[in-house]
Amino acid sequence: KENRDKIEVYANLDVIGNHQETEKNQVYLEGLGLRPLYTFHFGSPVEILKEAVKKYDYIALGGLVPHSKQRRILENWLDKCFSIIKTDCKVHGFGLTSQWALEKYPFYSVDSTSWLASTRYGSNNFFVNGKIKTVGIRENCSIIHNIMCKEWLSDITHRLDINLKNFVQLRGYITKLWKEKGVDWNNK
Repeated sequence: KENRDKIEVYANLDVIGNHQETEKNQVYLEGLGLRPLYTFHFGSPVEILKEAVKKYDYIALGGLVPHSKQRRILENWLDKCFSIIKTDCKVHGFGLTSQWALEKYPFYSVDSTSWLASTRYGSNNFFVNGKIKTVGIRENCSIIHNIMCKEWLSDITHRLDINLKNFVQLRGYITKLWKEKGVDWNNK
């Protein structure tokens, strides 16, 4: 409460795998006069989502990370969710920056550590021809030929800067794509 003027959005204290406890936390925090971002988790009953879409103008979808490598499972669940949500409220995707999902579903916001994770493995993300592409150590060394590969691998700040700039390009691309589809969150 003391930092309301500094914090624009904050999430409910969720209990992944237990929608009843998550709901209790939401009700408790709202009872204190707070307005945390409501989070609907993978596997929770869809009736809860239907109610949340009526009640909130901004919600989050969570519990996605364990399914991030299982596209078919995640896509089926997101199809179900967005058939209910449509564009009736803004949606945040916790742990989700897969380009296929961003192109298919009208997320208002997303987060993940993808832009950080690749640097641990000596790779970078590049946005080229409308696609984000992870480039490994050997490819990076040939792409960034103006500095020595050894220096580049040890300069994590430089690698993070590259990743961040390329994910910002992806954001611009996705925002434009959804505007062309008629979804402009700035005007809602």
